[in-house]
Amino acid sequence: MLRPWLTKLDWVMALVLKTLAKMSPQALAMPRLTDVNVSGGGLSFATERLLKKHDQLEIRLILPPFVPILATVEVIRVAPAKPEATGQIVATRFASIRSEDRECLIRHVLKVQAERLRSRRLSSV
Repeated sequence: MLRPWLTKLDWVMALVLKTLAKMSPQALAMPRLTDVNVSGGGLSFATERLLKKHDQLEIRLILPPFVPILATVEVIRVAPAKPEATGQIVATRFASIRSEDRECLIRHVLKVQAERLRSRRLSSV
C-alpha cells in the first residue's frame, strides 16, 4: 500500500526538480540515475564527465529500500566506453566511507549475489 504513494512522491519530486532546473539551470545540478557496479571496496560506472586517475568524487548512493550511502571515492582507472557508447568507464575505490555505510553496502552486495545464485539454480533445474 505504501509503494504506490512512494512512487507517486518520487515522480512529483522529480517533476519539481526538473522544473526548478529549467528555471535556473546554473543554480541546480540535477542528479541522474546511473547503473553502478558496486563492491565493498569501490564502484565502477560509465560517465560522460571527463575524469582522470586520482580524482576524488563525492558519491551519494541509494540502496534498496531507500538506504542512503554517502562516500568519497578516488578514481583508480579510466577506460574508454564501448564503441557504441560515449564517455568512459571509471573504476573507483572508497577513500572515505562511514563504517555503518560500508556494512550496509556489503550486506546489499551479499544479498544480491545470493539472489542471483538462487535464480541460476532454479533456472538450471
